[in-house]
Amino acid sequence: MKGLLVHGCFDKTTFTTLLSLNVQSFAFDLRARSANLISFRSLQELLKLNPKTESVLVFANDTRETILSALNILKPSHDNLLLEFRDNQKAEFYESLGLPYLWYFRPEGDWRNILKSENCCGVLLPLEFQDLYQSLPHLWTLIEENHLRVYLHADNFTGADFFVGHDEISASVDLAADVQNSYRNVDQIKLRSMKLWRKSHESAAGQ
Repeated sequence: MKGLLVHGCFDKTTFTTLLSLNVQSFAFDLRARSANLISFRSLQELLKLNPKTESVLVFANDTRETILSALNILKPSHDNLLLEFRDNQKAEFYESLGLPYLWYFRPEGDWRNILKSENCCGVLLPLEFQDLYQSLPHLWTLIEENHLRVYLHADNFTGADFFVGHDEISASVDLAADVQNSYRNVDQIKLRSMKLWRKSHESAAGQ
């Protein structure tokens, strides 16, 4: 893989494990109904532990005021914050924030306008829609013309097995139940044993 973006870390222990596995890009979930919701206090602590890399803040169906308020709280902890949206708003809403963002692709979404909007800098393409991408040449034209980042996205680490050996892609994955002992209790041994690390981060995982 060219790069890996891990979504949903909410505790220091898991964050430290992922850093030891050479993960440098993190997306923190601020969606109110998410199982991986992180508190502002915990997020501020994690941002300070990794201040030099880009960190992503994930939102869905929040108001403009809520998003900007969150940024005002978190900016003192980290200068390099990027937004990610996992909802189905119109491009005009995202642009009204005046900030760079990633968008989680939805086939029914306003993707033609979103991907050519000024502040969109990348798109997450869920593996579940992999067959659909092949029938959307305009999608790839927009990605190329607008020089967008592309992340192939798996919704758990088991699904991320697909990325092993694909050195040409940037990947994205959600922390989910497959690496947990129970709700919001990540099994660090299980996380370290995922197939994804065996090749992509082999040297780091062996440390």
